[in-house]
Amino acid sequence: MPRKKGKKKSSPEDAPGPGIPGLSSVCNVPSSSSREQPPASARGSGQRPREQAAAPAQLPRQPEPSGPGRSRQDAPDSEVPGRTRMRDDPSSSGEQRPSASGPSDRQLSQQFRELALVPAMPRKPKQPGRLGRAISLISNLYPLKFSGCHVYHYDVEIARLGASYTEPSSGTSPDSSRHKDGRKKYKCLNTKLNRKVFRKLCIENFEDSLAVFDGEKNMYCMEPLHIEEEGTFEVRIEAENPGDPGDPRGPRMDVFEVRIKPVEKKETGDNVISLEPLNALFRGQTTSVPLEAVMVLETVLRYVPCLRFVPVGRNFFSPPDSKHPLGNGKEVWFGHHQSVRLAQKTAVVNLNLSASSFYESIPVIEYIEKLTGKNLRQVAGLDREDVIKVNKDIKNICVETTHLPYRRKYRVDGLSDLSANKKKFKIPEGNREVEVTVEHYYRTRYDVRLKYPHLLCLKVKNKDSCLPMEVCEIARGQHSSKELNPKQQAEMIKYTAQPPHQRFGEIENVYKNSDYDNDPFLRKFGLRVLDKPLKVDGRTMEAPNVIYKRNSHEFRERPRNGAWNMRDKQFFTGTRIDRWTLLSFARKEECHYGKLKQFAGALERFANEQGVEMNACSHIEIAEAKLQNIHFCIKNMKSQFNAQLIFVVLPTEKQRVPGKSEKLSQALYSEVKRVAETNIGIVTQCVKGENVVSKGTNPSFVSNLCLKMNAKMGGVNNSMVPAEVSMQPQEQILFVGADVNHPAPTENTCYSLAAAVGSVDGHPSRYAVIVRPQKNDENYKKMVEVILNMQEMMRKLLLAYYANTRMKPKKIIVYRDGVSDGQFADVQAREIEWIRAACTGLEAGYRPGITFIVIQKRHNVRFLDARGNPPPGTVVDTTVTHPLNYDFYLYSHSGMKGKMT
Repeated sequence: MPRKKGKKKSSPEDAPGPGIPGLSSVCNVPSSSSREQPPASARGSGQRPREQAAAPAQLPRQPEPSGPGRSRQDAPDSEVPGRTRMRDDPSSSGEQRPSASGPSDRQLSQQFRELALVPAMPRKPKQPGRLGRAISLISNLYPLKFSGCHVYHYDVEIARLGASYTEPSSGTSPDSSRHKDGRKKYKCLNTKLNRKVFRKLCIENFEDSLAVFDGEKNMYCMEPLHIEEEGTFEVRIEAENPGDPGDPRGPRMDVFEVRIKPVEKKETGDNVISLEPLNALFRGQTTSVPLEAVMVLETVLRYVPCLRFVPVGRNFFSPPDSKHPLGNGKEVWFGHHQSVRLAQKTAVVNLNLSASSFYESIPVIEYIEKLTGKNLRQVAGLDREDVIKVNKDIKNICVETTHLPYRRKYRVDGLSDLSANKKKFKIPEGNREVEVTVEHYYRTRYDVRLKYPHLLCLKVKNKDSCLPMEVCEIARGQHSSKELNPKQQAEMIKYTAQPPHQRFGEIENVYKNSDYDNDPFLRKFGLRVLDKPLKVDGRTMEAPNVIYKRNSHEFRERPRNGAWNMRDKQFFTGTRIDRWTLLSFARKEECHYGKLKQFAGALERFANEQGVEMNACSHIEIAEAKLQNIHFCIKNMKSQFNAQLIFVVLPTEKQRVPGKSEKLSQALYSEVKRVAETNIGIVTQCVKGENVVSKGTNPSFVSNLCLKMNAKMGGVNNSMVPAEVSMQPQEQILFVGADVNHPAPTENTCYSLAAAVGSVDGHPSRYAVIVRPQKNDENYKKMVEVILNMQEMMRKLLLAYYANTRMKPKKIIVYRDGVSDGQFADVQAREIEWIRAACTGLEAGYRPGITFIVIQKRHNVRFLDARGNPPPGTVVDTTVTHPLNYDFYLYSHSGMKGKMT
C-alpha cells in the first residue's frame, strides 16, 4: 500500500475575506422517538439541576407540543440511516444455533443488542433548494476532462549518500533507526531537493516515460517501468554549496540513492490505478470517491508548476518585479492557487489569485533592525527581550554568506550566547590547538575585519560553528509561516484587495499563463483543462426582518445588502447599568480629563436613547500605563464604587512597552482581560485613546460601543421573526459554535485550545462560553482536530441553557469550524457520538435532534455576478457542489471591495 503523505500546513494566503462564500457540509442526526418517557426526579422550580456523585445530572421532562405527525428530527433510532455492524456468529461461544426456519429469539435479542448504528455521511437531496431569487454566476472552476486510463503507481525513497564535503546530512536518520534488514529507515528530504533529484533521475533513466512525482513518496507513469521488485539508482546533482568556482576539481556534487518499487494494491495484486471509477462517480454509478485517482490528477497538474514556481501548499509564487514590504523584514509575493476539486458531473481545476508573506532578501543586521526597531550599529547590543524575540523569529531561516568569492547556505539555529569578539573556539595550529575568537578567526583566515564585533553571532544547525551577522544575508524565496501582526495584516489587505471583475480577469490570465494545452505531462496522461469556467445558477434568499424597538414598541426592518441602520431605534431588550466607571491609561497630554468626561457623557446619553437604562459615570480615573497597575485599579473600582462595568481607555498606538518592541496598548489589553475575567470577575469594555480624542462624541462610534456594552451586560440588541428563519416559538433550539485553535508552527507548545459557545436564550442572543486545553502529539507535529472534551463541554452548555430558560433543547444545531475534508469521518464518528452521550448522560432517553454543520472558509472557490460580488444571502447548491456529500456555498455578508485571497 502507498505510504501516507504528511499533512501539509495551511498558508496565510488562504485567509478569508469579505464577500467570500462559506462552504458548509451538513450532517443531520435524527432524534429518538417523541413518545413521552417517565418523568425525571422532581426538583424545585427555582433550582438548577444538581450534580450527584452517584448519578449524572438530569434534565426535567417537559410536555411535548401537540401536532400531527413528527419531523425527521423526531424519528426513532430504528430509522437512523447508517451502516449496521454485527459480530460473527455467536454459536462458537456456546450460544444456541439458528434453526432451519431462521435464528432463534435469543439470537435475535443478542444481535439486536450488538447492533451498532453508525451515522453515514448525509447524502445531498435529490433536488436543490427552490426558495429565493434566481441569479446567474460565473465560478473560478475550470472543467478537467480525462479518459478512463490506467496509471502505474510507484513508491520512491531518496536518501543522501554523501558529498565531497563532510557536512552532516539532514536527510538521513540516526543509525539507531533501522529496518529489520539493517537498512536505515527512510526519512523524506525536503520536497524541493527531492524534485531536483527526481528530475535528474528521469532525464538519465526514464526520459520517454514522462513520469510525475509528488515531491515526497509517490510516482506515477503511463507505462510500467522495467524494474522487478525494487530498482536502485544513483543520482548526482550539483551541490547547494558548490564551492570555489576556481577549484580545478570542478563543482562539488551531492550523491543520492533513489529506490523505486511498485505499490501493489491488495484488491488487484498489481500497481495499477484506474481513472474510470471517477467517471463512474460522475455518472452516478458508484457511491464512493476513488481518492487514489484524485491524487493522480492532482500530482499530474502540480508537477510542472512545482518546477517553475515556489510552491507553498497548493499555491505557487514567483519573485515580484517590485518590492511590497509588510514590515518586520517581510514582503508580499504574489502567485496563484491551483487544486483539483470534484463537482457534481465533472472534476474541476480551482484557480485563484494568492498572496503570502516571504522574508526579504536583505542583510541579517538590517533584518534584525526591522524586527526589533533598534539600530544595531549604534547600540551596545540586544537586550534579553530582543534576544528572545529574535531567536524565535530566525530559527530555521536559511542565510547566505557574503565574505567568500562564492556563496554558501546555512540553516540558522538561533543567536550565540556571546558576541563575535568574545565567542571562542579551538582551531589546529601546527601540532596543537589554540583558542581564538570569531573576530580573530575571520581577520586571519579570510582577511575580513568585522565592523560590528560587539554583535552576537548566528548559530548554524548541525554544525558547531557560528557566523558573524554582518557576513550573512537572508536567502531569497523563503516563505514565512509566522502569523502576521495587525499592521502587517492591514498592509496585506491594502496590497491584495481589488474589485471582483478585475480579480476574475487576472484569474483568466492565470489560466492562459499556465498553458495547460502545451503541458507534455498533461498530454501524456490524457488530461485537458477547458478554457471556460463553469457557469452556475444560484439563489439569493430574502433577508429576514430584524426586530428592534422604537418608542418602546416593536419595530421591524428588512436589511438591504446585508446591512441595516440603527438610527432612531432602540435595542430589543435594553439592560440596566446603575454603576460604571472609566479608567484611562492614555497620556494626560493626549487624552485629558475633559475629553474623558465628554466621552462619558456621550455614552450615557446615547445608551439611554437606545434603550439602556444607564446612570451617570460613578468615577473617572487616569492611571499610569504600567502592567502592574492594572490589578489594583480594577479591584479598587469594583470594591470602592461597586462597579458593574468598567470602560478602559488604552494608550495610543505609538507607545511601546518599556524595553520591548510590543505595543503598550496590546499588552495592556491582554492584561486587562486576564485580570478582569479570570481574577476579579467584572465586565470591561476597552477603547483606544485616539478614538476617545477624535470620536468621543461621534454618534456612530458611541452607538457601536453601546451595541457591545448592551450585549456584554445581558441585553438583547435585536431579534428575528421566528417564522422567517424556520424557527417555531415552541421549538427550543440550542445553537453551538465550536473550533480548535492550534499553536503556530514556531510556538514551542504541544497544547491547542478547544472552545465552544452555546446559546442560552430563544433569540438567540446570549451565549455561554467554555474553553479547554487539549494535548497534541508530543513531537508537536500532529495537531488533534477532534474536540476531545466535547462530551463534557456539551453537558455544561446544556445545563447553562436549562438554567436560563428552564427548558430542555429539542434540537441542537452545531456550527463546527476548522474541519478539512479528510477529517469529516473522524469528527463525525466521535464528536456527534459525544454530543449524544452528553444528552443521555443528563437523562436516560433524552435524545434531541442534532444538526452538525461544518463551515469551511479557506476553499478558494469564488463566484461573480454581473455587478460584482454576489449579494448577501446568495446560496449555490448545484453544479459545483460535491457529487455525494450534502454541501452548499453561502455568501453570508457583503464585501466592500472584494479580496483576491
